[in-house]
Amino acid sequence: GNALAKLGRSEEAIACYDKAIAIKPDYHEAWGNKGNALAELEKYEEAIACYDKAIEIKPDNSEAWYNKGIALAELEKYEEAIACYDKAIEIKPDNYEAWGNRACTYSLMKNKEEMLNDLKAAIELNEDYKKVAREDEDFKEYWDDSDFIELTKQK
Repeated sequence: GNALAKLGRSEEAIACYDKAIAIKPDYHEAWGNKGNALAELEKYEEAIACYDKAIEIKPDNSEAWYNKGIALAELEKYEEAIACYDKAIEIKPDNYEAWGNRACTYSLMKNKEEMLNDLKAAIELNEDYKKVAREDEDFKEYWDDSDFIELTKQK
């Protein structure tokens, strides 16, 4: 399944994950990976259901919480996405991607203060996130903002 997903063959990957789940229904990684493949196909509601199953099996699964947040943000369910990122960060505080995606979501919500706080945390965990932020369309509204520019400038 993972090899097929890497090749962009999401439908085939999903079939493999389904076989793995049929053999071992409590295999949280297969549920999470199926969710990722569904998200690649922009089937976000189905992806969320898979992430929920992964979380039910393993409540401290930071990746499932994080990926569920991404899917919810794609559906513009921003408050729910924030709650998922909160949980992912609670479980794994050094997950710069969760901090960064929560910053993206705050940006889309036009909450500059929270966006800058989370963006700063993401950058502190991974300096490369400065470049990501300067190119990510979710931050577009802030690209000309002096605080954003100061935070994301190269040294």
